[in-house]
Amino acid sequence: MSLYEKVRLKLLYRGTEDGFNYKSFISKATSCNEKKTISICKSKVYNKVFGGYSKGGFKKNINRDNRDNNDDHKNNNNNNNNVDDNDGFIYSLTHNKKFN
Repeated sequence: MSLYEKVRLKLLYRGTEDGFNYKSFISKATSCNEKKTISICKSKVYNKVFGGYSKGGFKKNINRDNRDNNDDHKNNNNNNNNVDDNDGFIYSLTHNKKFN
């Protein structure tokens, strides 16, 4: 069996359908029971394609969920439920680069 036969992709979130905000995104992302997650994003403003991979999936951040979506970019919260992932990475398809 080839790698392509083992990989199953499922669209979990689309901003144009689900809403362009943190609560909509994280609601969809955390509802998936899959641990390995790849994100693909396209910036409409800057016309860039980028994303990331994590074998740990997404974890819901209770403290962040209680904040107003409009303040998401202003608040840095150190209690963020991040998961260490030595295999995780972010990437830019626009620039053809991978960042570990």
